[in-house]
Amino acid sequence: MKRWILLAILAFVAGIWLFQQIQRDAGYLLIHLQGVTLETTFWFAVFALFVMVLALVLCLWLVRKVLRSVLHGHRWWRGQRHQQIERRYREGLLHLLTGNWQAAYKQLDAVSRRDELPVVRALASAQAATHLHDYGAALRILSEAEERYPDDRLWILKARLPILIADKQHEQAKRVLDQIRTIAPQDPLLRTQEMRLVLDTEQADAAVTLLPKFEKQRVKGADSDMLAMEAVIAALDAHAHENEGEALTTLWGRVPKSLRQEPVLVDRYAQALHAAREYALLEELISFTMEKRYSAVLAQLYAKTESGDVQLQLKKVERWHKTYGDEPDLLMALAILAMKNQIWGKARSALEKHLKTGETPEALHLLGLIAEKLDDRALSYDYFRRGSGLARSL
Repeated sequence: MKRWILLAILAFVAGIWLFQQIQRDAGYLLIHLQGVTLETTFWFAVFALFVMVLALVLCLWLVRKVLRSVLHGHRWWRGQRHQQIERRYREGLLHLLTGNWQAAYKQLDAVSRRDELPVVRALASAQAATHLHDYGAALRILSEAEERYPDDRLWILKARLPILIADKQHEQAKRVLDQIRTIAPQDPLLRTQEMRLVLDTEQADAAVTLLPKFEKQRVKGADSDMLAMEAVIAALDAHAHENEGEALTTLWGRVPKSLRQEPVLVDRYAQALHAAREYALLEELISFTMEKRYSAVLAQLYAKTESGDVQLQLKKVERWHKTYGDEPDLLMALAILAMKNQIWGKARSALEKHLKTGETPEALHLLGLIAEKLDDRALSYDYFRRGSGLARSL
């Protein structure tokens, strides 16, 4: 505070001294430039120069303030724009992960076209469009991304391949597959998508030949496992006809050992053998498998398998019954084989246990046949009537 008072006093004294000097001698200034003459006192010229400098400084300060405000506003607008893009990207990915394909495509498509955005956004947007079966839009997004992100071409090709397969553009899919093989020959996606392409063109046997390569390259994952099983099932179904036994056994021999132990595939192979009337192989397969685990499908097939030794079949089923208990399909197999051996009491007992788990037209029909064999016509008629009524209601 004292400093400001001292400065004010000094300024006041200096002002009085300057005023006295101006009154004593105002000075003289003459400026002549290109025919123009300007005449004034020296002190007025000094004061005018001071005012001009002060005005210039003030203008520069104002310009600086305006520019700073404009730059701040631009940064704010860019920040708001960036936040909006990030929000859409975040929401789009969340929609994609939770299965809301329409919302995911709407949000991701709005941000995937910007040059400064990473390729992952374009891939996510294409995936959302694929889930909506809008394959044209998905391929368009990937084509634009390939131009903008040449360094990420492999990822874009890997995203394009399943879309082409889903859209049934098999020739283009083969070309893309070859391009991926050239860039990354050891990529696990090659085997998975190659098998998907082969299956999609209904070449199930060719797909099975790729399975050993799956094993060699250790291609794992739920999707790969399901695809491998789908290939085996399609090939088995293709040969599930009479006189196809040799083709079935050859095919099953090409299936990797790990898959040959899958219950679903073993059951499907057994059904194919039954359709091909390869009863000897079927009986061997069922006997080997049922000693290790129970299968309702195999129990049903075993009762229908033609064999030269029905007594041995019955003994096996009785042993399985002791091991696995009163399983409905096992009780039905036990009843059918007991009837083949004309052991009516054992067959009736098994069927009555079966009925405790729920009545079926087949069980009631068999009980009717047993009652007829035992000359109980009234009971036989009752079982046939109940079986027919149940069959009509199903």
